[in-house]
Amino acid sequence: FFSYVALFVFSMTKLVSVPAGSHLTVSLSGGTATSAPDVTGSTTPNDLATGTYCWGAQYTPDSASVDRYLPSYGTDASAECFTIAKASPTIGTTASFSSGTSDLSSTPKLADSVTLSGVTTGPAGEPAGETVNFSLFGPFAAGTTPSCATGANEPVFTTTGTLAKSGSNYVASTASSYTASAIGTYVWVASYAGDTFNNGATEPCNGSNESLTVTTPQLHITKSADNATVSAGSPIG
Repeated sequence: FFSYVALFVFSMTKLVSVPAGSHLTVSLSGGTATSAPDVTGSTTPNDLATGTYCWGAQYTPDSASVDRYLPSYGTDASAECFTIAKASPTIGTTASFSSGTSDLSSTPKLADSVTLSGVTTGPAGEPAGETVNFSLFGPFAAGTTPSCATGANEPVFTTTGTLAKSGSNYVASTASSYTASAIGTYVWVASYAGDTFNNGATEPCNGSNESLTVTTPQLHITKSADNATVSAGSPIG
């Protein structure tokens, strides 16, 4: 009868990360060997860098087995490799009047807000503190399809907003608002550039909830008679 003690060394070779909590199990002669610890964002290697990673198992015979078994290494690109990709957040926006109303005489101020969902949070809390860019185009006359092409005094206004965590999402609002001085439809475009862990996201031109219409001031006329009653033949004024 022969007995031996086998030593396994598990290595992770980066090709271009293994998902958090991933597990490696290697079988040998009916027994199993398991990697430890599991790969997470705080281990080395970790799963915070994007790319493809592959597990490998290294067998090194001990002194009692060195004459019977050769060192060996095994990996399987079809089953032992994992790809970590950036998250692709979805962006939701809501335009609003931060003060005033749609009536031009109310001195309307136009603002916008963004919600990013499906975001991967980085080790420093990012994307909290990162920037969203806001651009305002217009005003466009009634019956005209708004265009968000730059040039010819467009966009009419730009500003930024800083992302902050809100539940599982991240939100930002325009740091400053635009005071409308002409009637017509105004359209916001919001854009997040992305970071190490997240792809960028942009609300396209004419996106849902991204337009505001400023209207002609409503004139209200109040009339009253000079006298409640007049005599026959007297002028009415």
